[in-house]
Amino acid sequence: MVRFLLDGDEHCHAARFLLAEWLEELGDSRAEGYLWLCHRGVVPQDYRGTHTWDWNDLEAFGRMAGALPHELFNRLTGGHLANTAHYREYQSRVEAEQALCDAILRSIPKKEEFLDK
Repeated sequence: MVRFLLDGDEHCHAARFLLAEWLEELGDSRAEGYLWLCHRGVVPQDYRGTHTWDWNDLEAFGRMAGALPHELFNRLTGGHLANTAHYREYQSRVEAEQALCDAILRSIPKKEEFLDK
């Protein structure tokens, strides 16, 4: 149901928040990424010219839709990285959001790193 709402309006952060809460209840690590999206009001850019969903590097594109902090943008994987390395294209909104969730998880320090210090 929530995916259906997001497919109808990718800017519906209330639906994204419900998805994050549900994922958290399930113990799904993607919850952190969806909460990040919610709290910042960020969504991937629906680039209609190429029929892709793009994440953009904030350093190159400023306040453009889908702009992410440079450090987080550099943690993205999958999709297609543009020749300029300033944006990354994904075939669907879900694929783009999953890539961001994975990048956010990679940016969270592991508990073991804190225990070793």
